[in-house]
Amino acid sequence: MLEFPQTVGGLTEASNNLYELIKGRNLVVYPDEDMRLAISRAVAVESPRGWKISKAVQTHKIDVVIALGLAALGAVGSASRKPPMIVHQDVLRRSAQIVTRPRFDDIFAFDRSRRAIW
Repeated sequence: MLEFPQTVGGLTEASNNLYELIKGRNLVVYPDEDMRLAISRAVAVESPRGWKISKAVQTHKIDVVIALGLAALGAVGSASRKPPMIVHQDVLRRSAQIVTRPRFDDIFAFDRSRRAIW
């Protein structure tokens, strides 16, 4: 879970992302009457920075729509990042046992008096 401050820029980015997902028919949600009501009460307001989710009437609750926009932005953002490399514990344990020292006959690892220079 990541913190996402609800700044004007952040909410505009989340709103733009949600708008593009809806416009491109790339958003699938489960049927829920409360969510349907909140979505029907939300309006998209265009500003110079982009789209912003707002209320049609100040008494309406649209928190679930804002949460949907933030979750959609997080999902799209995480899909575009490479996943972290996960290394199994056995591999880490075996690699810790490997000694990486040069062979004695390696002419580049020793000077002429056979002293290690590494």
